[in-house]
Amino acid sequence: MAKDLYAVLGLNKNTITEKECKKKYKKLVLKYHPDKQTGKSEEEKQKAAEKFKEIQHAYDILSDPEKRQNYDMFGEAGINYDNAPGGRHNNFNPFSEFASMFGFDGDFDPFGGRRNRGGYGKRIQPGEDVQMKIPVTIEDLFNGLKKTVKYPKKVRCASCHGKGGTEQITCPKCNGTGVLVIQQSMGQGWMKTQQTVCPECHGSGMTVKNKCSHCHGTGYETKEVTLDIEFPPGIPNNTDVVYYGKGYEARDYHGENGNFIAISKYDIDEDRYMIDGLNVLEHVHIPYYDVLLGCNITVNIPNGTNKSVKIKPCTIDGTVLKLSNEGIKDKMGHKGDYYICVHLLLPEALSTVEKAHLEEIKRSKSNNESL
Repeated sequence: MAKDLYAVLGLNKNTITEKECKKKYKKLVLKYHPDKQTGKSEEEKQKAAEKFKEIQHAYDILSDPEKRQNYDMFGEAGINYDNAPGGRHNNFNPFSEFASMFGFDGDFDPFGGRRNRGGYGKRIQPGEDVQMKIPVTIEDLFNGLKKTVKYPKKVRCASCHGKGGTEQITCPKCNGTGVLVIQQSMGQGWMKTQQTVCPECHGSGMTVKNKCSHCHGTGYETKEVTLDIEFPPGIPNNTDVVYYGKGYEARDYHGENGNFIAISKYDIDEDRYMIDGLNVLEHVHIPYYDVLLGCNITVNIPNGTNKSVKIKPCTIDGTVLKLSNEGIKDKMGHKGDYYICVHLLLPEALSTVEKAHLEEIKRSKSNNESL
């Protein structure tokens, strides 16, 4: 289950102020910063590094009024991963305003030690992200979804601690640069130059002479892990919910672990339901004689409640009836409407008795019209 970001910073959701948020943030960052973990065990350092990232992530969201509002409404699902400060796809360094307080230079990166000024080469590679599509039923849209998922996770090799082996040497493939330069002829004397991270040393510039027999030099082993995920009611289709640091581990414990990205994927009968935000439309097929004579039907709302709906005699096929405030309810208490689209259910064939009755009605109708 995703952690409460207010609890991460020790804040009260109802009384939070910008000043208090920044004060708590500074205090916690100073406590869990990697440079403050000298003399502690590797396990303690790892826990501090994970806590450090949690604090940074919480502050990134709660210090931004718009993101905080989205978080309050939809949880982590309301945060745009690709544009989040400190996210992997953004070069913004939200830690810069505190760099001088801790005595760091401008190249400090809270997610991976110190940045390399050249961009590529000899940098700590982050762990890879893990993406998983999570089926969301119509009931999940109304009630929210809590689920425990299993997935294979790459973790640092327990034998070599992610180093890949012993006796570190300069990577022969990239000559210690951490990058490979590829030139491609474009014709007419033009050349295209492209830099890629060295696949042998993963950008560190160093490799090992004696590869680990346990991981065969990869620095990783795979184990099956579980994670509790949660989607709020009304989550849109194909929405990313990011669980920071729950993806593949970085080979170096100073590096940034990857994220687990749960993607909502509607598993809904589209012939029966239509979703529009918090509003839901259900196609209901009613026997033609009930539609002609009029009747009451029971509608099973996916939140578990039942509603009685009156169908007037001779209701036209395709008529839409509205049940106000019976749609999806979000975390803020906003509620949509539930709509019923009436369809005539015709039989595949008529019985002898049904056919006789209809013929009698037809004759009676013809006689009345001729008078």
